[in-house]
Amino acid sequence: MSETRWYKITPGDSWFFCDSRSANAGEDQSDLQSIFPPYPQTVVGAIRAALARSLGWERGNWDEAMKAKLGDGFDDVSPLRFTSPMLAIKCEKSFPQRELQLLFQPPMHLIGTRHIESGDSGSPLPTFDPLDWLRPSSDPFMTDMGSIHLPLFPVSGDADNRRLRTADDFFITTSGMQSVLDGNKPDKTELIHQSRLFAMENRIGINREADARSIYSPGHVRLFDGVSLVIGVDGLSDDIELPLTFPLGGESRQAVCERLRQAPVRPQSRSGTCVVLTTAARWLNRWYGVHSGGSATGLHPSFGSKVTTCAVGRPTRIGGFDSRTGRSQTLQAYAPAGSVWWLDESVSLPEDTWCLSLGERTSLGYGTALLAREPVK
Repeated sequence: MSETRWYKITPGDSWFFCDSRSANAGEDQSDLQSIFPPYPQTVVGAIRAALARSLGWERGNWDEAMKAKLGDGFDDVSPLRFTSPMLAIKCEKSFPQRELQLLFQPPMHLIGTRHIESGDSGSPLPTFDPLDWLRPSSDPFMTDMGSIHLPLFPVSGDADNRRLRTADDFFITTSGMQSVLDGNKPDKTELIHQSRLFAMENRIGINREADARSIYSPGHVRLFDGVSLVIGVDGLSDDIELPLTFPLGGESRQAVCERLRQAPVRPQSRSGTCVVLTTAARWLNRWYGVHSGGSATGLHPSFGSKVTTCAVGRPTRIGGFDSRTGRSQTLQAYAPAGSVWWLDESVSLPEDTWCLSLGERTSLGYGTALLAREPVK
């Protein structure tokens, strides 16, 4: 097995990663919004193109020698394999021997209360205080899918419990996610609101094509100091290396690339009864994998248990653009990061594996999942 190379990627100025709306010439482009973090194939495609240029490619199809090193086509990246691009912050006291700490979407079974506190500069600072967990109902409910167990909020007359929410627009640190996997509530300092990591900026652009002039308004994302993307690449041959800069995302905005001296710390648990999705995933038969009461083999072939219930967010619709054919890819629904499936018995990870790979397109970084123990009451 080849060594996984880890790279830190930061913007030269700002980035633009278009959402699922089409952005074709001649169509309304008055309010194009960025999604962030970007979808895996956006970063993977930019990296493969940068590697191809480092090997002498300029335009057109790749020759057989290049295909053998970088893959062939939109989804065929063999012999390469990528992690999903992950948000990261510069380490402070949590990991003094590491350069960066990864950030993840909080799992949907972690619930708490939201507050607005005063930041260092006196500006309002959203915070999230983890208080409890969603848990499978003890008795089944009759629904349009039959008699199934549902994930329920804790029942209490306490005022805080009546205001419990999920941490949708927050990110959880590596150490915070490790607490979740161990069945413990993370400290509120481990959950960081997205407004502390990046900001969205509206821009105005003018298309000056000879036959069609128009104005478009893209929403750029600007990362704050110490914030970056991190991605791992496995299968690179010794004779190629990512260049210092390469275009990434819409408008070919520049990305600055730096190879990390060591792999970032990643949360892991060897066994558990909860499957926590950390990157978007899609399965061939159902975008959401398995519903309550279904066989867990639908999530992963090695699972022999059943799914007691699940907490799956609204589908994330992901398409893409194939630069070789010049065609947009059909939008498909994916289960979002943070989705959770409860199993009726514990499952274990294979040896020398820190995560699970679920569903399709896993070589691009989709379908990464972790195992979590039953939360401590």
